[in-house]
Amino acid sequence: MRICAILVAMFLAACDEGQRHDAAGEALYAEGRIAFKRLCASCHELRTRVHLTGPYLVGVGGRRAAGLKGYDYSPAMRDFGLSWDTDTLDAFLADPRTTIPGTKMAIEPIDDSDKRAAIIYYITQR
Repeated sequence: MRICAILVAMFLAACDEGQRHDAAGEALYAEGRIAFKRLCASCHELRTRVHLTGPYLVGVGGRRAAGLKGYDYSPAMRDFGLSWDTDTLDAFLADPRTTIPGTKMAIEPIDDSDKRAAIIYYITQR
């Protein structure tokens, strides 16, 4: 009986931990959505596969840089040669012109690492 009680307590603790993670993920997602709308949505689409001033970002996580057909990437972006993972997205948002000199990305660097993390979480969960 004691083992059963311990297992139930462990199960409930794990469920509680999962709920905290979900709540934290939801908060990060909401923060990222707000930041994306304010900083990115005027140039990038995240709901459809339509290019605006910049390429659409649906499925950007894991995609090769300059990997979409139908968008006129800068030569610098075509030559970048990496895929968009958390680290490359973070470096690019932190300072696009230093990460990829010659990029067409016109956004100013996003200095706030928490804001970058929220944006990256939001766009890679879509």
